[in-house]
Amino acid sequence: MLSLFQVMGIYAQSGDVSDSLVSKQPLKEKISLKLETLNSAEWFKVNGSPGSDLRPNSSIINSIGFNYRFASLSYQFLINQLPSNSDNDIKGETKTNGLSFVFSPGQWTSDFSWVKTKGYYLKNTDDYISSWEKGDPYLQFSDLKTKILRLRIGRILNSDYSLNAVTLQTEKQLRSAGSFLPNLRLTHYSFDDETPLTGTNSSQKSTQLEAIASIGYIHTFLLSRQIYLSIDARPGIGYLNTNLLTRLPTEEIKTRQSSFVTGFNSDVQLDYNGNKYFAGLRGSYSHFDHRQGENTAAKITNDRSTWKFYIGIRIKAPEKLKNEFDKVESKLLSLVPKKKQHN
Repeated sequence: MLSLFQVMGIYAQSGDVSDSLVSKQPLKEKISLKLETLNSAEWFKVNGSPGSDLRPNSSIINSIGFNYRFASLSYQFLINQLPSNSDNDIKGETKTNGLSFVFSPGQWTSDFSWVKTKGYYLKNTDDYISSWEKGDPYLQFSDLKTKILRLRIGRILNSDYSLNAVTLQTEKQLRSAGSFLPNLRLTHYSFDDETPLTGTNSSQKSTQLEAIASIGYIHTFLLSRQIYLSIDARPGIGYLNTNLLTRLPTEEIKTRQSSFVTGFNSDVQLDYNGNKYFAGLRGSYSHFDHRQGENTAAKITNDRSTWKFYIGIRIKAPEKLKNEFDKVESKLLSLVPKKKQHN
């Protein structure tokens, strides 16, 4: 019996699309404008007895993006008035916004993102309040603020594969192709509970620096000239350093710990990539965890399962913008070593 991947591969390699020797097509004449909708910002879990599951009240988050050739700039924001985000009496109010920049010339890819979120609720409130029932207000941490800075750098090993067709929609994949993708991800987390001290309570501030190295595989199947199915999996291992400040009414206590981190990312994406309009649906799952201290069995889990829907339109790029990007591309090409020719 043929596997699903084999069937897709046979179908994708039939017809006019695969007859061409050209594997991808840059859209240098077009700017891509994109509107994205995704379900929720990152949340954080601590496994244990009873543990904690902190989540923001942000069921729907939007972003708008400007993409051209190998560069992208997007802004992320939260609309509290949406019905799915307006249950502040149950989960509290969340405020979040962020910026993302992508730079991916040639086979290299990099992106930088910054996200700030304030206001969380305890998903497992029933573990702490035995009388809590569904519909009751959750325990809320309105003064808990998080800031996340993230930098990712990777390289596509197969020059026939277009990552920009999947992520930026500034290229088209003309033949089914896949590639290994070595990747390094650096993340700086800042957690700060700004609840005022009253003489009986305490608060904490934590900063974390995480470095994750991974080597995954990504493949795009062409189901037709304009419809793609992309699948990837990226296991990773890394290192996490944590600095914790505990504020008490009479003193402050500082602790530090380091630990190894393990986990993986995986994505499935279905795209329509037309000449003028494009759209797509992406499902992602990320799971990374580490031990809470050297002498404990408790684990800190950064768990995220998301979906993302996007729509966009392509418009003609101004001549001045094209000329400036031509100059940048020319300089980048001059830095790439030329292959030696053998007689």
